Amino acid sequence: MLQTYKIDAALKGRGRKTLRCASAWVAYEQRDRLVRQGWTVSVLDHAMKPVAVDHLEAAALAESGNAMRGA
Repeated sequence: MLQTYKIDAALKGRGRKTLRCASAWVAYEQRDRLVRQGWTVSVLDHAMKPVAVDHLEAAALAESGNAMRGA
C-alpha cells in the first residue's frame, strides 16, 4: 500500500497508544473502535500530517470500492 496511517490515542489517566495502519480502511475502523472506548484519537498520514475524519472515511470507502471491483 502506498498510504500508511499512524493513530495516536490517549485515555485520561491511563496512558497512550500508537498504532500503525497500512490502509485507510483499517485506520478508520481502529479510530472508531478507540473513540467508542473513550480514547481521544488523532490520525496522521504518511507525511505525519493530521487527517480529518471525513477525509479518512472517504479514503476508506474508495479503498473498499477498489477492492470490490478487483482493482
